[in-house]
Amino acid sequence: KKEFIYSDILKEDREIWIYTPSSFTKGTQNKYPVMYLLDGPAFFHSMTGMVQYLSSTGKMPEMIVVGIANTNRVRDLTPTHSISWSDGEKDTATLGSSGGGEKFIAFIEHELLPYMDSVYTTTPYRMLVGHSLGGLTVLHSLLNHTSLFTSYVAIDPSVWWDNHMIMK
Repeated sequence: KKEFIYSDILKEDREIWIYTPSSFTKGTQNKYPVMYLLDGPAFFHSMTGMVQYLSSTGKMPEMIVVGIANTNRVRDLTPTHSISWSDGEKDTATLGSSGGGEKFIAFIEHELLPYMDSVYTTTPYRMLVGHSLGGLTVLHSLLNHTSLFTSYVAIDPSVWWDNHMIMK
């Protein structure tokens, strides 16, 4: 289902897509680990399909999946400000708002995680998953916010961002 929460940190409504396992019911005593999926709508159905299949075959536990929708993908998923792609081509229109990754992570840490923990029955196990710029955000979180998540999955991360700054 889709939900909206207002972020005081980002000063905007944020859309989240939430998948709950078939065993989940309101008021349940069952507790579930949570996967936080960046670029949520783009990968939500494929990721929830994998979670559903793997949990039904006993290869992973049932879990809640939270897909985080973007309002400004470049702003939210880049840890530094840059106005050029890796080939040096300038793109101030697209990249001018880059570098908001820390505020986005603060939104996740201080608003989204507490919201999920208060509304849903969750375990302390949290997974962050992202692809491309989302993968860059995962790596940035792993290096700079090591205790925020239990596991980190970076799929084809954009390590080229800002002259490979994540590698430095």
